[in-house]
Amino acid sequence: MIQLSINGEPVDLDPDATISIEEESPVFDKDVIPGGYSFPFELPVTPRNARILSHPGRIQSLVQGGLDLPFQLFNNGIFIGAGTATVQKATDIIYSVFLQVATGDFAGKIAGKKLAEVDFGGSRTWAFKTGYIFPEDDFALFPIYNPGFMKGTQYEAAWAANHYRLNSHESGTWFDTENSVMAISPFPFLAYVVNRIFNFFGFPVDENILVTDPDLKQLVIYNNRDSAEFTTTVTTHTRIIYDTRTGEWAPHEQIVKVSTITREFKTWDLKDFLPDILISDFLLAIRNLFNLAFTVTSQGSVLIRKRKDLVLSAAAINLDSKTIGRPVSAISTKAEGVYLRWVHEQNDLLFSEHFKDIYEDPALLRPSVDTMDELEEIVATINEIRLITTYGQYYKYSGEEVDGVTTYSWKFFSNDFQDFKIGDNPEEFTVKASTLPMIHYQRLLGGPFIRCPEAEQLSASILRSTSLPCSLRLLFYRGMIDDSLGTPFPYGSSDAFDPGGALLPGATLSLKWDGETGLYNQLWKDYLTWWNTRKVVSWTITDPSILDFFTVYAIENNHYLLKKRSLSITAKGPQPGECEFYLV
Repeated sequence: MIQLSINGEPVDLDPDATISIEEESPVFDKDVIPGGYSFPFELPVTPRNARILSHPGRIQSLVQGGLDLPFQLFNNGIFIGAGTATVQKATDIIYSVFLQVATGDFAGKIAGKKLAEVDFGGSRTWAFKTGYIFPEDDFALFPIYNPGFMKGTQYEAAWAANHYRLNSHESGTWFDTENSVMAISPFPFLAYVVNRIFNFFGFPVDENILVTDPDLKQLVIYNNRDSAEFTTTVTTHTRIIYDTRTGEWAPHEQIVKVSTITREFKTWDLKDFLPDILISDFLLAIRNLFNLAFTVTSQGSVLIRKRKDLVLSAAAINLDSKTIGRPVSAISTKAEGVYLRWVHEQNDLLFSEHFKDIYEDPALLRPSVDTMDELEEIVATINEIRLITTYGQYYKYSGEEVDGVTTYSWKFFSNDFQDFKIGDNPEEFTVKASTLPMIHYQRLLGGPFIRCPEAEQLSASILRSTSLPCSLRLLFYRGMIDDSLGTPFPYGSSDAFDPGGALLPGATLSLKWDGETGLYNQLWKDYLTWWNTRKVVSWTITDPSILDFFTVYAIENNHYLLKKRSLSITAKGPQPGECEFYLV
């Protein structure tokens, strides 16, 4: 027997009621967050239903749109799923209802909403530490070199005097007083932000690879906002003048006011240090960058895993006894190659002015070298391009004419963080996110060298008349690393290497597409090898309600991941339905 509870109470159903649900896997799509939705069905207008649904006929006469209420669906007392029931239409005879289930329910709840609408812990005070560790900490601090941060403000000269460093730390000490530090910006841990989003909308996170993976748990979200508060202090005093009538110096009644603007670092809210984007765009960017899959289970909890782990899993649950008939299979339409594409921050001059796409003429690209000395030893051809790995920059062998004589030399061509392209007709995966290049930097002559991320971007300080938001940009907080003089400093990076170029202990991932530690090799290659040979197989399953999208199923000695299911529940229970699977 089918049972539907809305708002915590069972509603009256017609004896021949049927609830049909179509649910698409959230694992494979790259452009949207798909999910599950029922076809509209009718509830009779009974006193019980009218009360449980809060008399939707009256409500809908006053407001536009549907009425959303939580539901739970059962069959003979066995839980099927939960989500949101929407009353689309109310008449004197029927209430027309449809259900949003699992991932579809989550997608509906976040539709049109931005990150700033989520509670990320409210107001907090500054705590400067020697190191930050997730999950004990929800943000990290580390130096960023950014010469343009305070450009055009009254602090431009002081910023230059501080040698252009955000979150300054040197000789084991934070520059954490208002007189010495020119800007402090917290970088929220990505895993913390993702967990808070799902929990805020009522979906507890049971499993999150961003929390458990050694590299992914170190990811933070960069921003260009200054956390200082600006206080205007007005002081008054009376002027001392010579009174010609008495021949004496005496206070004069005229009051002089002097205004002083000071910077203070008091309380702050983490949500103010996140990009101004839709939650759906944020999650899609994370998914497409790290090749992740997330799903909301029938119980309403969230699972986040690597897609490559799903398709490579050796464990499977046997489903032979639940199939009917023979399968129908089809080869999926496949592209010839892959194009993994960044969307770089165009308000950062390092990318708007100092970045060129090497794929405009890839025939000019030659193998990379480690140092400038190696580059200078090459017998180069005109216009060839090579990456210097220790610089993170491309150089081009080009000519310059002076007094009618053309001389050739290696000249800077572009910053790194190129797109990744294989094949002549590739499938595109676009990531609306980016990162920052790295630089070796010395704040003062004789002081230590450090390696830190570099930007050339104006701050989003409240000193400015217009907002200067920052797009989604990610970095790793790698903990405390020794500077050139042997003193630990907080190390943020976009790669997996220490300041000397050696692989960091336990680190395997860099925020570049290519390279051994690159995103393609570490997170995409195995998955795309399967994706480019995938096959869709349709099976009729006796009870599709038992299936989920993160379980590998074994049918006749083959392994499958669920792609799509059709579920119909009647008074007799769940009916057999056609389900699409990917062969893995």
